[in-house]
Amino acid sequence: MIKIFLMLLIVILLISCGTTTGPAANKDAPTNLIAFSTVNDQIQLEWEDNSNVEIGFIIERKQADLEFAAIDTTSADAVEFLDTQVELENVYTYRVSALFNNDVSDFSNEVTIELTSISPTNLTAYSTANYEVILDWEDRCSEETGFVIERKTNDLEFVIIDTTSANTIEFPDENVETGNHYSYRVAALIADEISAWSNEVSIELAVWLNGLEFGTEQTLDIVTWNVQNFPKAGQTTVDYLTQAMLVIDAEVYALQEIESASYFNTLLEQLNLLDTENSWAGYRANSAAYDINLAYIYKESSIQMNDVYEIYENDWSAFPRSPLVMELSYLGHDIVIIANHLKAGGTGEDEARRLDACGKLDTYILQNLPDAEVVVLGDLNDSLTDPVSSNVFVDFLDKPDEYVFADMEIAQGPTAYWSYPSWPSHLDHILITNELFEELENANSGCETILVDEYLDGGWYEYDNHISDHRPVGLKLEL
Repeated sequence: MIKIFLMLLIVILLISCGTTTGPAANKDAPTNLIAFSTVNDQIQLEWEDNSNVEIGFIIERKQADLEFAAIDTTSADAVEFLDTQVELENVYTYRVSALFNNDVSDFSNEVTIELTSISPTNLTAYSTANYEVILDWEDRCSEETGFVIERKTNDLEFVIIDTTSANTIEFPDENVETGNHYSYRVAALIADEISAWSNEVSIELAVWLNGLEFGTEQTLDIVTWNVQNFPKAGQTTVDYLTQAMLVIDAEVYALQEIESASYFNTLLEQLNLLDTENSWAGYRANSAAYDINLAYIYKESSIQMNDVYEIYENDWSAFPRSPLVMELSYLGHDIVIIANHLKAGGTGEDEARRLDACGKLDTYILQNLPDAEVVVLGDLNDSLTDPVSSNVFVDFLDKPDEYVFADMEIAQGPTAYWSYPSWPSHLDHILITNELFEELENANSGCETILVDEYLDGGWYEYDNHISDHRPVGLKLEL
C-alpha cells in the first residue's frame, strides 16, 4: 500500500513539475535583406526577422572601400528601415543584425545599391518667337503616371500649373506675359506620390528687340548681312542672331563670314526650335580661304529653293570668295540671288580687284540670266558714291536701264543709316535687274539698313561685341 502511494506521489510530482510550454529562444540572424531607392531619392531597406527575443536591429552601412559603421538601430520586430542620410550618385552597402539583451546575432546578407534619382533632370526653359515658354527635361523614371509642373512668378511661391501624361519630356506654357520673371520645376507622379523635384530653371520673358520691324506679309524680304567672323562671341552670337533674324522676319538671309559650320547648324536648329510657325533651312559654302564663307538661310515654309551653287570658283583675284547663287521661287516669281563678299582694302590693287569682280558679275548676268529677275547683294566693300573715275560699280551704274542699286538712297543719305558705322561708310549693297524695277516701285517695297543696334540696351557697343561690325541691309519687294 505504501509502495503504491509512493509511486502515485512520484507520478503526481512529475506531472506537476512538467516541462516549459513557451517556444524556445531564437537568436537567428535576419535574412533576405534588400535595398531600393524611393521616389524621394532615399534608400529603403527590408529584411526577414528570424529571431523572437531581439530588442531591436542594428543597421550598418559602408561606402566604397571604407569600413562598415552602425548608422542606426530599430525597435524589436522591425522589418524595414529608411535611410534618409544619403546622396545621389553614391554607392552604399548595407547589412543588418539582431540585437539581444546581452548578445548580437550574425549579420544578414550584404546588399549594395547605387542611388540614382528617378526625378526629372536637366530641366531647361526657353521662350519662342510667339512668347511662350517651352520646358523640356529628361525622364529618368519608367513607372511614372505623369509629371507635375510647378511655376512661380516674380519670386512668389511655387504653384502647380498643370500635369502631363506619362513619358512626357516637354511642356509649353502659353499662359505667360512678357515682362515677368518665371521659375519652374518638375516632378514625376508615381501612384499617389511625387518624386523629388527636378532642378529649378528661371527665365525673364522679355520682348526681343522691342520695336524693331522689317518683314511684312505683303513682300518678299531679302537681307544681306556680314556676320563678322561668325560666331564672333560663340554661342552668345548664335543666341543674339537667332532672335534678331526672327524679329526681322525675312524670307532669305544672305550671310557673309560664316566661319563655323557647327555653329551655323546650331543657328538653324535654334531658328526651327524657337519659330513655331515656320521651318528654316540653309546652305553654307566651304570653299573660301580661312573659312570666311558665304551662306544662305531661308524660310523653306515660304519659298521654294530650286538650286544653290558657286560661280567663278577659280577666279581668286576677282572673287576671294566665290559668288554663291541661289535660285528660288516665290508667289509665281523665279528669282536668282547672287551673294558676294568682295575683296576688302583701300585704293590700288584691292580696288582693281573689286572693279574686275563687278565687271564679271555684269558679264555673267548678261550671258546666263538675260531675262531673269536677279538680285546681286553682299558686302561689296566699296562706296556707291565714289567719283566715276574710282567707282568700282561703274559697270552697273553706267547701265541705269538694266540695273538699279536699291540702297542708293542709303548711300547718299546720312551716315547714321550706313551699314558700317565703325569707319562711317556704306559697304553692303543690294542691286536688282530691270525685271524687278516695277516691283521696287510698289507701295510696300523698299530698302533699308536694319538698325538692330538701336534696339539693344547696350547700343552699338553691345551689337559690335556680340554680333558684328556690319549692320544688315534689307530689301522688301511687293511682287
